Amino acid sequence: MKKIIALPIAASILFTTVGTANATQSTPTIPPLVEGTAPQKTVKQDIKYTAEGNKVVSFSVEYPRDPKASIAVKPKQKVDSFTFTKDGDIFENGVKLDLTKYASEQFYAQKPTLQSGGSSWLTYYDEYSPGYFEMYGYPDANFFMDYSIGSKLSAYSNYTFKVSSFITYATDVANQRAGIVQNGAALMTTLGITVLTAATVIGALGGAGTAAVLAYNIYDDSNSGHASMKNAYSVLQSY
Repeated sequence: MKKIIALPIAASILFTTVGTANATQSTPTIPPLVEGTAPQKTVKQDIKYTAEGNKVVSFSVEYPRDPKASIAVKPKQKVDSFTFTKDGDIFENGVKLDLTKYASEQFYAQKPTLQSGGSSWLTYYDEYSPGYFEMYGYPDANFFMDYSIGSKLSAYSNYTFKVSSFITYATDVANQRAGIVQNGAALMTTLGITVLTAATVIGALGGAGTAAVLAYNIYDDSNSGHASMKNAYSVLQSY
């Protein structure tokens, strides 16, 4: 059984613009990030069953083609597979998930405190003066990226390649968080629930149709956002 669901997502990805800033520019103009923009992607779901009776749910993801790339360059694609065993275990691409870490996670989607770019409780930056930036970040966050985990690091610098990289990561963190908020609200509506937990998201991955795709988007955005947080933190550690 195969379902193709294209969710309506905002038309622009801010980190694409920010990430192309010229590293040799002494006083760059960095567009302020008012809100994160949920990433664009088209998700196709496929469900199969093994001879042992295990359920395998695969999500094929295709991202929009970079308008600046050559026509010969294919859009970014990936496939993630989740196997739900008869014993209640879940494997992601062959790796068993630790379901205990999702047991107490709850989605809050509080109104963010905004800075010049990024999410102030996760990873963010500000143009302190023309061409001079302050950058802050945390090493980790909870599943829904509602709050940060670990010690905050900060750095101050003129505009350099490192700053450009940090801006790209910080903007992506905000975008992925926006995706979690958007898809989280939609999943709650689809399931008819008022409280969304990480365990509910993981469980919905094994379903079919809109709910499963929304759950996958939340899971995928969380993983991508955490990866960008770690990359941004590594930039701060390099100062």
